Amino acid sequence: TANDVQVQGARYAGGLVGANGHGTITNCSTTGSVSGTYNTGGLAGSSSGTLSDCHSTATVTGTDHNAGGLAGYNEGTMTYCHATGAVSGGINTGGLVGINSIGEIDDCYATGSVTATGATTGGLVGYNFYSNVNRSFATGTVSGTNSCGGLVGDSNGELIDCYATGAVNGTVFVGGLVGYSFQFTGMGGNDPVMTNCYAVGHVTGESNTGGFAGVSAKGIYTNCYYDSDTTGQSDTGKGEPRTTAQMKQQSTYSGWDFPNIWSIDMSGSVNSGYPYLTNNH
Repeated sequence: TANDVQVQGARYAGGLVGANGHGTITNCSTTGSVSGTYNTGGLAGSSSGTLSDCHSTATVTGTDHNAGGLAGYNEGTMTYCHATGAVSGGINTGGLVGINSIGEIDDCYATGSVTATGATTGGLVGYNFYSNVNRSFATGTVSGTNSCGGLVGDSNGELIDCYATGAVNGTVFVGGLVGYSFQFTGMGGNDPVMTNCYAVGHVTGESNTGGFAGVSAKGIYTNCYYDSDTTGQSDTGKGEPRTTAQMKQQSTYSGWDFPNIWSIDMSGSVNSGYPYLTNNH
């Protein structure tokens, strides 16, 4: 554990390591603050290896590209990790990871507020570039400009069994779960996929806003919902609107795996009555 760190750097600034090549970091944590320009993270500036059972409460400040509560840049695997510190950055800013580039994030979460002066801002991941995010969630508020989402700002990968509850404020391409979802034509590959996901945070933007997604080009949505009461949105075709009462009923979520992946507490004492991830809440 690295306690009360005060890290100030330029590129690859991290509370524990600047850059994790292809190594494995397990059961590590950081507190304090980290600031940098490019690839700035509460635990690691960047990681191409494995981060497992790690967390950070550090406040993260990035001024250029890729700032995240745990790692600024990830192209490896993250499992059972979380970040709770506030994150601010420029381009690609996320509560857990700034950019997830052909990486994997499983069973992770972020709760800190996320603010950015540039494009691509998300409560969990700023830019999910041909990567997978599974069984993960974000609860922090998100504020940025272009491509803002409660979970992911911009995604052309897969988001499966995920949710976001924080309010989202941006200018263009603003969504409760994902701001902009598209297929990057320069890489080929499959269309972006969102399966068994939901969003409930209030969404505000100037154009291309949505309760679940701001805009989607060729996005494939399966069993995805948003709360039309709390988000203040009523769009269709990129996530299905449901009332707050409906969002708190298990019968709404056709095709979801209860109780192996999802659970719901009808009393409202857990996650305010909305579905939560059985092994990650």
